[in-house]
Amino acid sequence: MTGLALNTMYHVRAYAINSIGTAYGSDLTFTTLSAATPTINWTPATPITYGATLGSGDFAATATYSSTNIGADGTFTYYVGSVGGTVATSGTVLQGGAQTLCVQWTPASSYSSQYTAASECLPITVNAASTAISWTPATPIISPARLGSGQFNASVSAGSTNVAEYGSFVYYVGPVGGTVANSSTVLPVGNDQLCVQWTPSSFYSADYSSSQACATVIVISTQPTATTLASNANPVFLLNSVTFTATVTPTSGSIVPTGSVTFYDGSTAIGTGTLSASGSGASAIAKLTTTSLATGSHAITASYLGDSNNQASTTTTLTELVEDFSVTANSPTTATIEPGLAATFTFMVSPVSPATTFPAAITLTVSGLPKGATATFSPTSIASGAGSTTVTLTVITPITTLSHNQSPVQGARWPLVAVALLLLPLAGRFRRTGRRLSRMLSLMLLVAAGLTAAGALNGCGGVSTGYFGQAPATSSITVTGTSGSLNHTASVSLTVE
Repeated sequence: MTGLALNTMYHVRAYAINSIGTAYGSDLTFTTLSAATPTINWTPATPITYGATLGSGDFAATATYSSTNIGADGTFTYYVGSVGGTVATSGTVLQGGAQTLCVQWTPASSYSSQYTAASECLPITVNAASTAISWTPATPIISPARLGSGQFNASVSAGSTNVAEYGSFVYYVGPVGGTVANSSTVLPVGNDQLCVQWTPSSFYSADYSSSQACATVIVISTQPTATTLASNANPVFLLNSVTFTATVTPTSGSIVPTGSVTFYDGSTAIGTGTLSASGSGASAIAKLTTTSLATGSHAITASYLGDSNNQASTTTTLTELVEDFSVTANSPTTATIEPGLAATFTFMVSPVSPATTFPAAITLTVSGLPKGATATFSPTSIASGAGSTTVTLTVITPITTLSHNQSPVQGARWPLVAVALLLLPLAGRFRRTGRRLSRMLSLMLLVAAGLTAAGALNGCGGVSTGYFGQAPATSSITVTGTSGSLNHTASVSLTVE
Protein backbone atom coordinates (compact mmCIF):
# COMPACT_ATOMS: atom_id res chain seq x y z
CA MET A 1 0.00 0.00 0.00
CA THR A 2 1.49 3.37 -1.10
CA GLY A 3 2.41 5.52 1.82
CA LEU A 4 2.27 2.78 4.48
CA ALA A 5 5.51 2.09 6.28
CA LEU A 6 6.81 -1.18 7.92
CA ASN A 7 6.42 -0.76 11.63
CA THR A 8 6.78 -3.96 13.87
CA MET A 9 7.45 -7.71 13.09
CA TYR A 10 5.55 -10.29 15.13
CA HIS A 11 6.21 -14.10 15.57
CA VAL A 12 3.18 -16.38 16.30
CA ARG A 13 3.06 -20.19 16.81
CA ALA A 14 -0.02 -21.86 15.31
CA TYR A 15 -1.38 -25.28 16.44
CA ALA A 16 -3.64 -27.81 14.64
CA ILE A 17 -5.22 -31.15 15.80
CA ASN A 18 -5.35 -34.05 13.40
CA SER A 19 -8.07 -36.72 13.03
CA ILE A 20 -6.73 -38.92 15.70
CA GLY A 21 -6.46 -36.08 18.17
CA THR A 22 -2.77 -35.30 17.89
CA ALA A 23 -1.80 -31.63 18.05
CA TYR A 24 0.74 -30.21 15.62
CA GLY A 25 2.36 -26.73 15.96
CA SER A 26 4.17 -24.31 13.52
CA ASP A 27 5.64 -20.74 13.76
CA LEU A 28 4.11 -17.80 11.74
CA THR A 29 5.81 -14.40 11.14
CA PHE A 30 3.95 -11.12 10.14
CA THR A 31 4.48 -7.35 10.34
CA THR A 32 2.18 -4.29 10.97
CA LEU A 33 1.98 -1.24 8.64
CA SER A 34 1.78 2.48 9.91
CA ALA A 35 1.18 5.99 8.27
CA ALA A 36 4.22 7.41 6.48
CA THR A 37 5.91 10.72 7.50
CA PRO A 38 6.58 13.05 4.55
CA THR A 39 9.67 15.22 4.11
CA ILE A 40 9.23 19.03 4.00
CA ASN A 41 11.37 20.87 1.48
CA TRP A 42 11.37 24.67 2.04
CA THR A 43 13.72 27.63 1.66
CA PRO A 44 12.03 30.93 2.59
CA ALA A 45 13.57 34.19 1.35
CA THR A 46 16.14 35.53 3.78
CA PRO A 47 17.12 38.12 4.71
CA ILE A 48 14.23 40.51 4.19
CA THR A 49 13.88 44.16 5.18
CA TYR A 50 11.56 45.30 7.91
CA GLY A 51 8.34 46.62 6.50
CA ALA A 52 8.25 44.15 3.64
CA THR A 53 5.35 41.69 3.71
CA LEU A 54 5.83 37.96 3.22
CA GLY A 55 5.36 36.86 -0.35
CA SER A 56 5.18 33.87 -2.64
CA GLY A 57 8.86 33.04 -2.10
CA ASP A 58 8.16 32.50 1.58
CA PHE A 59 5.14 30.26 1.00
CA ALA A 60 6.78 27.76 -1.36
CA ALA A 61 7.22 24.63 0.78
CA THR A 62 6.73 21.15 -0.70
CA ALA A 63 6.00 17.75 0.91
CA THR A 64 7.40 14.50 -0.52
CA TYR A 65 7.51 10.84 0.39
CA SER A 66 9.85 8.44 -1.37
CA SER A 67 10.49 11.16 -3.99
CA THR A 68 6.78 11.50 -4.61
CA ASN A 69 5.31 14.99 -4.25
CA ILE A 70 2.32 14.60 -2.00
CA GLY A 71 1.75 18.26 -1.25
CA ALA A 72 -1.58 18.24 -3.05
CA ASP A 73 -2.79 15.45 -0.69
CA GLY A 74 -2.89 17.90 2.19
CA THR A 75 -2.53 21.58 3.11
CA PHE A 76 0.33 23.83 4.23
CA THR A 77 -0.03 26.29 7.11
CA TYR A 78 2.69 28.82 7.91
CA TYR A 79 3.40 30.23 11.36
CA VAL A 80 5.47 32.98 12.94
CA GLY A 81 7.70 31.73 15.76
CA SER A 82 6.47 28.14 16.12
CA VAL A 83 3.92 25.72 14.77
CA GLY A 84 0.60 26.60 16.24
CA GLY A 85 1.57 30.22 16.85
CA THR A 86 0.54 33.26 14.84
CA VAL A 87 -0.52 32.25 11.35
CA ALA A 88 1.58 33.94 8.66
CA THR A 89 -0.12 35.25 5.52
CA SER A 90 0.83 37.31 2.48
CA GLY A 91 0.21 40.47 4.51
CA THR A 92 2.36 39.54 7.49
CA VAL A 93 5.22 41.88 8.43
CA LEU A 94 7.90 40.27 10.60
CA GLN A 95 9.59 42.26 13.32
CA GLY A 96 13.17 43.25 12.75
CA GLY A 97 16.02 41.00 13.84
CA ALA A 98 16.32 37.18 13.96
CA GLN A 99 12.90 35.59 13.51
CA THR A 100 11.55 32.06 12.99
CA LEU A 101 9.13 31.04 10.29
CA CYS A 102 7.46 27.59 10.38
CA VAL A 103 5.37 25.50 8.04
CA GLN A 104 3.21 22.46 8.72
CA TRP A 105 1.80 20.02 6.18
CA THR A 106 -1.38 18.23 7.25
CA PRO A 107 -2.76 15.37 5.09
CA ALA A 108 -6.33 15.55 3.94
CA SER A 109 -8.74 13.29 5.86
CA SER A 110 -8.75 10.76 3.03
CA TYR A 111 -4.96 10.39 3.43
CA SER A 112 -4.72 10.60 7.19
CA SER A 113 -4.26 6.83 7.50
CA GLN A 114 -1.40 6.87 5.02
CA TYR A 115 0.54 10.00 6.02
CA THR A 116 1.30 11.84 9.16
CA ALA A 117 1.54 15.59 9.50
CA ALA A 118 4.99 17.08 9.02
CA SER A 119 6.51 20.49 9.88
CA GLU A 120 9.66 22.52 9.43
CA CYS A 121 10.92 25.70 11.18
CA LEU A 122 13.68 27.84 9.77
CA PRO A 123 15.35 31.06 10.92
CA ILE A 124 14.73 34.20 8.89
CA THR A 125 16.62 37.45 9.25
CA VAL A 126 14.69 40.75 9.07
CA ASN A 127 17.05 43.64 8.51
CA ALA A 128 16.26 47.10 9.87
CA ALA A 129 14.70 49.42 7.31
CA SER A 130 16.91 52.30 6.31
CA THR A 131 15.68 55.80 7.06
CA ALA A 132 16.26 59.18 5.39
CA ILE A 133 16.12 62.62 6.96
CA SER A 134 14.44 65.49 5.14
CA TRP A 135 15.65 68.80 6.50
CA THR A 136 15.76 72.38 5.25
CA PRO A 137 16.71 74.67 8.13
CA ALA A 138 15.70 78.31 7.76
CA THR A 139 18.68 80.37 6.62
CA PRO A 140 20.00 82.98 6.90
CA ILE A 141 19.21 84.01 10.42
CA ILE A 142 20.12 87.29 12.06
CA SER A 143 22.59 87.33 14.91
CA PRO A 144 22.16 87.23 17.87
CA ALA A 145 18.94 85.32 17.27
CA ARG A 146 18.73 81.91 18.95
CA LEU A 147 18.01 78.73 17.07
CA GLY A 148 14.33 77.84 16.92
CA SER A 149 11.61 76.03 15.05
CA GLY A 150 12.98 77.24 11.73
CA GLN A 151 16.11 75.15 12.32
CA PHE A 152 14.69 72.28 14.39
CA ASN A 153 12.31 71.14 11.66
CA ALA A 154 13.77 67.84 10.40
CA SER A 155 11.55 64.89 9.49
CA VAL A 156 12.46 61.25 8.85
CA SER A 157 10.89 58.50 6.79
CA ALA A 158 11.40 54.89 5.83
CA GLY A 159 10.28 54.72 2.26
CA SER A 160 7.02 56.64 2.26
CA THR A 161 6.34 56.09 5.97
CA ASN A 162 6.97 58.91 8.42
CA VAL A 163 8.75 57.27 11.35
CA ALA A 164 9.70 60.35 13.40
CA GLU A 165 7.49 59.27 16.30
CA TYR A 166 9.40 55.98 16.62
CA GLY A 167 12.57 57.74 17.68
CA SER A 168 14.05 61.13 18.50
CA PHE A 169 16.13 63.91 16.89
CA VAL A 170 19.26 65.42 18.32
CA TYR A 171 20.78 68.55 16.72
CA TYR A 172 24.45 69.40 16.85
CA VAL A 173 26.62 72.45 16.17
CA GLY A 174 29.22 70.99 13.86
CA PRO A 175 29.36 67.22 13.15
CA VAL A 176 27.11 64.65 14.77
CA GLY A 177 28.39 63.96 18.24
CA GLY A 178 29.64 67.50 18.74
CA THR A 179 28.02 70.27 20.76
CA VAL A 180 24.29 69.68 21.16
CA ALA A 181 22.22 72.55 19.73
CA ASN A 182 19.05 73.71 21.46
CA SER A 183 16.77 76.72 21.77
CA SER A 184 19.46 78.60 23.71
CA THR A 185 22.12 78.20 21.03
CA VAL A 186 23.36 81.37 19.30
CA LEU A 187 25.51 80.74 16.23
CA PRO A 188 28.30 83.13 15.26
CA VAL A 189 28.00 85.37 12.19
CA GLY A 190 29.09 83.49 9.08
CA ASN A 191 28.50 80.05 7.56
CA ASP A 192 27.86 77.52 10.34
CA GLN A 193 27.39 73.77 10.13
CA LEU A 194 24.35 72.34 11.84
CA CYS A 195 23.71 68.57 11.92
CA VAL A 196 20.84 66.38 13.05
CA GLN A 197 20.63 62.69 13.93
CA TRP A 198 17.53 60.54 14.29
CA THR A 199 17.78 57.43 16.47
CA PRO A 200 14.98 54.88 16.81
CA SER A 201 13.80 54.05 20.31
CA SER A 202 14.88 50.73 21.82
CA PHE A 203 11.54 49.13 20.91
CA TYR A 204 12.08 49.95 17.22
CA SER A 205 15.85 49.62 17.13
CA ALA A 206 15.68 46.35 15.18
CA ASP A 207 13.08 47.75 12.78
CA TYR A 208 14.72 51.01 11.69
CA SER A 209 18.24 52.23 11.22
CA SER A 210 19.38 55.60 12.49
CA SER A 211 20.16 58.41 10.04
CA GLN A 212 21.75 61.85 10.03
CA ALA A 213 22.08 64.96 7.88
CA CYS A 214 24.06 68.19 7.94
CA ALA A 215 23.34 71.64 6.51
CA THR A 216 25.00 75.02 6.31
CA VAL A 217 23.20 77.76 8.23
CA ILE A 218 24.11 81.33 7.27
CA VAL A 219 24.13 83.80 10.13
CA ILE A 220 24.12 87.47 9.14
CA SER A 221 24.17 90.75 10.99
CA THR A 222 21.25 92.11 8.88
CA GLN A 223 18.55 90.37 6.90
CA PRO A 224 18.21 90.82 3.12
CA THR A 225 15.07 92.49 1.77
CA ALA A 226 13.16 92.87 -1.46
CA THR A 227 11.19 95.98 -2.37
CA THR A 228 8.29 96.11 -4.83
CA LEU A 229 6.44 99.12 -6.24
CA ALA A 230 2.82 99.69 -7.27
CA SER A 231 0.74 102.63 -8.57
CA ASN A 232 -2.90 103.28 -7.76
CA ALA A 233 -3.56 105.01 -11.13
CA ASN A 234 -1.67 104.15 -14.27
CA PRO A 235 -2.13 105.92 -16.61
CA VAL A 236 -3.21 109.13 -14.86
CA PHE A 237 -4.28 112.58 -16.11
CA LEU A 238 -1.89 115.49 -15.79
CA LEU A 239 -2.25 117.49 -12.52
CA ASN A 240 -4.11 114.60 -10.90
CA SER A 241 -2.67 112.78 -7.92
CA VAL A 242 -1.05 109.36 -8.19
CA THR A 243 0.01 107.31 -5.16
CA PHE A 244 3.03 105.03 -5.31
CA THR A 245 3.27 102.25 -2.71
CA ALA A 246 6.59 100.56 -1.93
CA THR A 247 6.45 97.24 -0.05
CA VAL A 248 9.62 96.10 1.72
CA THR A 249 9.73 92.39 2.66
CA PRO A 250 12.56 90.44 4.32
CA THR A 251 13.60 87.59 2.04
CA SER A 252 15.06 85.81 5.07
CA GLY A 253 14.17 86.57 8.65
CA SER A 254 11.10 87.98 10.30
CA ILE A 255 12.04 91.43 11.59
CA VAL A 256 9.71 94.11 10.14
CA PRO A 257 11.74 96.70 8.20
CA THR A 258 11.73 100.28 9.48
CA GLY A 259 13.04 103.56 8.16
CA SER A 260 12.20 105.33 4.91
CA VAL A 261 11.90 104.77 1.18
CA THR A 262 12.97 107.33 -1.43
CA PHE A 263 11.00 107.50 -4.68
CA TYR A 264 12.69 108.46 -7.96
CA ASP A 265 11.54 109.62 -11.38
CA GLY A 266 14.48 108.40 -13.39
CA SER A 267 17.47 109.65 -11.38
CA THR A 268 15.55 112.51 -9.76
CA ALA A 269 14.19 112.04 -6.24
CA ILE A 270 10.54 113.07 -6.07
CA GLY A 271 9.86 112.37 -2.40
CA THR A 272 10.19 109.98 0.54
CA GLY A 273 7.80 107.85 2.56
CA THR A 274 8.10 106.39 6.06
CA LEU A 275 7.67 102.65 6.46
CA SER A 276 4.89 101.20 8.59
CA ALA A 277 3.89 97.59 9.19
CA SER A 278 1.64 96.31 6.42
CA GLY A 279 -0.18 93.84 8.61
CA SER A 280 0.93 91.00 6.34
CA GLY A 281 3.81 89.00 7.75
CA ALA A 282 7.05 90.94 8.18
CA SER A 283 6.36 93.35 5.30
CA ALA A 284 6.26 97.13 5.66
CA ILE A 285 4.90 99.77 3.27
CA ALA A 286 5.68 103.39 2.41
CA LYS A 287 3.57 105.68 0.21
CA LEU A 288 4.16 108.80 -1.87
CA THR A 289 1.37 110.88 -3.42
CA THR A 290 2.30 113.44 -6.09
CA THR A 291 0.67 115.69 -8.70
CA SER A 292 3.90 117.03 -10.15
CA LEU A 293 4.58 114.53 -12.92
CA ALA A 294 4.63 116.05 -16.39
CA THR A 295 2.88 114.57 -19.40
CA GLY A 296 4.68 111.53 -20.77
CA SER A 297 6.33 108.31 -19.62
CA HIS A 298 8.11 108.19 -16.27
CA ALA A 299 10.54 105.54 -14.97
CA ILE A 300 9.59 105.31 -11.30
CA THR A 301 11.70 103.39 -8.76
CA ALA A 302 11.76 103.18 -4.98
CA SER A 303 14.88 102.63 -2.88
CA TYR A 304 14.80 101.31 0.68
CA LEU A 305 17.70 102.67 2.72
CA GLY A 306 17.83 99.79 5.24
CA ASP A 307 18.05 99.81 9.05
CA SER A 308 20.06 98.07 11.78
CA ASN A 309 18.36 94.74 11.05
CA ASN A 310 17.53 94.99 7.35
CA GLN A 311 19.61 95.44 4.23
CA ALA A 312 18.83 98.08 1.61
CA SER A 313 17.01 97.13 -1.60
CA THR A 314 15.66 98.85 -4.71
CA THR A 315 12.62 98.06 -6.85
CA THR A 316 12.54 97.30 -10.52
CA THR A 317 11.33 100.17 -12.73
CA LEU A 318 7.62 100.95 -12.90
CA THR A 319 6.58 102.84 -16.04
CA GLU A 320 4.02 105.48 -15.09
CA LEU A 321 2.08 107.18 -17.92
CA VAL A 322 0.83 110.75 -17.43
CA GLU A 323 -1.67 111.81 -20.10
CA ASP A 324 -3.53 114.93 -21.25
CA PHE A 325 -6.56 115.77 -23.37
CA SER A 326 -7.67 118.64 -25.59
CA VAL A 327 -10.98 120.43 -26.29
CA THR A 328 -11.37 122.11 -29.69
CA ALA A 329 -14.33 123.79 -31.38
CA ASN A 330 -15.26 122.40 -34.77
CA SER A 331 -15.98 124.80 -37.64
CA PRO A 332 -18.08 126.94 -37.84
CA THR A 333 -17.25 128.58 -34.55
CA THR A 334 -19.73 131.47 -34.95
CA ALA A 335 -23.50 131.60 -35.33
CA THR A 336 -26.21 134.32 -35.62
CA ILE A 337 -29.79 133.60 -34.64
CA GLU A 338 -32.98 135.43 -33.73
CA PRO A 339 -34.31 135.42 -30.18
CA GLY A 340 -36.16 132.23 -29.24
CA LEU A 341 -34.20 130.06 -31.68
CA ALA A 342 -31.46 127.46 -31.01
CA ALA A 343 -27.83 127.40 -32.09
CA THR A 344 -25.77 124.20 -32.35
CA PHE A 345 -21.99 123.90 -32.02
CA THR A 346 -19.75 120.81 -31.99
CA PHE A 347 -16.53 120.25 -30.09
CA MET A 348 -13.90 117.51 -30.27
CA VAL A 349 -12.52 116.13 -26.97
CA SER A 350 -9.43 114.02 -27.71
CA PRO A 351 -6.60 112.25 -25.82
CA VAL A 352 -3.25 113.89 -26.48
CA SER A 353 -1.00 111.54 -28.48
CA PRO A 354 0.39 108.99 -27.90
CA ALA A 355 -2.60 108.23 -25.66
CA THR A 356 -5.63 106.83 -27.46
CA THR A 357 -8.13 106.65 -24.58
CA PHE A 358 -8.96 108.66 -21.48
CA PRO A 359 -7.66 107.26 -18.16
CA ALA A 360 -10.49 108.95 -16.22
CA ALA A 361 -13.94 110.39 -16.87
CA ILE A 362 -14.32 113.96 -18.19
CA THR A 363 -17.20 116.25 -17.20
CA LEU A 364 -18.46 119.10 -19.42
CA THR A 365 -19.63 122.58 -18.40
CA VAL A 366 -20.52 125.77 -20.32
CA SER A 367 -20.21 129.47 -19.45
CA GLY A 368 -20.83 132.85 -21.17
CA LEU A 369 -24.36 132.07 -22.37
CA PRO A 370 -26.64 134.96 -23.42
CA LYS A 371 -28.88 136.20 -20.60
CA GLY A 372 -31.77 133.78 -20.10
CA ALA A 373 -30.35 131.17 -22.53
CA THR A 374 -30.08 127.47 -21.69
CA ALA A 375 -27.65 124.82 -22.99
CA THR A 376 -27.45 121.03 -23.26
CA PHE A 377 -24.58 118.62 -24.08
CA SER A 378 -24.66 115.37 -25.98
CA PRO A 379 -23.07 113.32 -24.52
CA THR A 380 -23.33 114.90 -21.11
CA SER A 381 -19.91 113.53 -20.05
CA ILE A 382 -17.14 111.29 -21.39
CA ALA A 383 -16.44 107.96 -19.70
CA SER A 384 -13.06 106.60 -18.66
CA GLY A 385 -11.64 104.38 -21.37
CA ALA A 386 -13.36 106.24 -24.21
CA GLY A 387 -11.44 107.63 -27.17
CA SER A 388 -11.84 110.86 -29.12
CA THR A 389 -15.44 112.03 -28.74
CA THR A 390 -17.55 114.59 -30.60
CA VAL A 391 -19.64 116.66 -28.21
CA THR A 392 -22.69 118.64 -29.41
CA LEU A 393 -23.68 121.85 -27.58
CA THR A 394 -27.18 123.18 -28.15
CA VAL A 395 -27.94 126.75 -26.97
CA ILE A 396 -31.59 127.91 -26.81
CA THR A 397 -32.15 131.68 -26.53
CA PRO A 398 -35.19 133.39 -24.93
CA ILE A 399 -37.77 135.43 -26.90
CA THR A 400 -37.22 139.25 -26.41
CA THR A 401 -40.10 141.74 -27.38
CA LEU A 402 -39.93 145.43 -28.55
CA SER A 403 -41.37 146.76 -25.31
CA HIS A 404 -38.34 145.43 -23.45
CA ASN A 405 -35.69 146.53 -25.95
CA GLN A 406 -35.35 150.22 -26.88
CA SER A 407 -33.00 151.20 -29.67
CA PRO A 408 -29.78 152.84 -28.46
CA VAL A 409 -30.13 155.42 -31.28
CA GLN A 410 -33.72 156.09 -30.30
CA GLY A 411 -32.63 156.82 -26.77
CA ALA A 412 -29.82 159.08 -28.02
CA ARG A 413 -32.16 161.54 -29.77
CA TRP A 414 -33.07 163.27 -26.50
CA PRO A 415 -29.56 164.66 -25.92
CA LEU A 416 -29.68 166.18 -29.37
CA VAL A 417 -32.96 167.95 -28.59
CA ALA A 418 -31.51 169.13 -25.32
CA VAL A 419 -28.55 170.71 -27.17
CA ALA A 420 -30.92 172.57 -29.46
CA LEU A 421 -32.92 173.92 -26.53
CA LEU A 422 -29.76 175.12 -24.77
CA LEU A 423 -28.72 177.09 -27.88
CA LEU A 424 -32.03 178.96 -28.23
CA PRO A 425 -31.37 181.67 -25.52
CA LEU A 426 -28.16 182.51 -27.31
CA ALA A 427 -29.86 183.19 -30.62
CA GLY A 428 -30.50 186.92 -29.90
CA ARG A 429 -26.91 187.57 -28.89
CA PHE A 430 -25.64 185.85 -31.99
CA ARG A 431 -27.88 188.10 -34.08
CA ARG A 432 -26.36 191.27 -32.53
CA THR A 433 -22.86 190.07 -33.37
CA GLY A 434 -23.63 190.16 -36.96
CA ARG A 435 -25.12 188.54 -39.86
CA ARG A 436 -22.31 185.99 -40.18
CA LEU A 437 -22.82 184.58 -36.74
CA SER A 438 -26.53 184.52 -37.27
CA ARG A 439 -26.14 182.37 -40.26
CA MET A 440 -23.86 179.96 -38.26
CA LEU A 441 -26.41 179.70 -35.47
CA SER A 442 -29.18 178.95 -37.86
CA LEU A 443 -27.08 176.21 -39.41
CA MET A 444 -26.38 174.63 -36.01
CA LEU A 445 -30.04 174.66 -35.09
CA LEU A 446 -30.87 173.09 -38.41
CA VAL A 447 -28.34 170.30 -37.83
CA ALA A 448 -29.69 169.67 -34.34
CA ALA A 449 -33.20 169.52 -35.64
CA GLY A 450 -32.14 167.11 -38.37
CA LEU A 451 -30.39 164.77 -35.98
CA THR A 452 -33.41 164.78 -33.74
CA ALA A 453 -35.67 163.96 -36.64
CA ALA A 454 -33.30 161.18 -37.75
CA GLY A 455 -33.37 159.72 -34.28
CA ALA A 456 -37.13 159.78 -34.32
CA LEU A 457 -37.23 158.07 -37.65
CA ASN A 458 -34.77 155.38 -36.47
CA GLY A 459 -36.87 154.72 -33.40
CA CYS A 460 -39.83 154.13 -35.64
CA GLY A 461 -38.03 151.49 -37.67
CA GLY A 462 -36.61 153.71 -40.32
CA VAL A 463 -33.10 152.06 -39.75
CA SER A 464 -32.77 148.27 -38.79
CA THR A 465 -31.28 147.62 -35.32
CA GLY A 466 -32.31 143.99 -34.85
CA TYR A 467 -35.35 141.86 -34.14
CA PHE A 468 -38.18 144.23 -33.11
CA GLY A 469 -35.67 147.07 -33.03
CA GLN A 470 -33.34 145.13 -30.64
CA ALA A 471 -29.63 145.81 -30.95
CA PRO A 472 -27.54 142.70 -31.93
CA ALA A 473 -25.81 141.11 -28.90
CA THR A 474 -22.76 138.81 -29.24
CA SER A 475 -21.73 136.30 -26.55
CA SER A 476 -18.47 134.32 -26.23
CA ILE A 477 -19.55 130.86 -25.07
CA THR A 478 -16.86 128.70 -23.40
CA VAL A 479 -17.00 124.92 -23.04
CA THR A 480 -14.79 123.41 -20.31
CA GLY A 481 -13.76 119.76 -20.01
CA THR A 482 -12.68 118.78 -16.49
CA SER A 483 -11.13 115.65 -14.99
CA GLY A 484 -10.01 116.05 -11.41
CA SER A 485 -7.58 118.97 -11.32
CA LEU A 486 -7.12 119.08 -15.09
CA ASN A 487 -9.33 121.17 -17.39
CA HIS A 488 -9.24 122.50 -20.94
CA THR A 489 -11.52 124.97 -22.73
CA ALA A 490 -12.67 126.03 -26.20
CA SER A 491 -14.90 128.98 -27.18
CA VAL A 492 -17.46 129.84 -29.87
CA SER A 493 -19.29 133.09 -30.69
CA LEU A 494 -23.08 133.48 -30.73
CA THR A 495 -24.88 136.63 -31.94
CA VAL A 496 -28.57 137.13 -31.15
CA GLU A 497 -30.38 139.93 -33.10
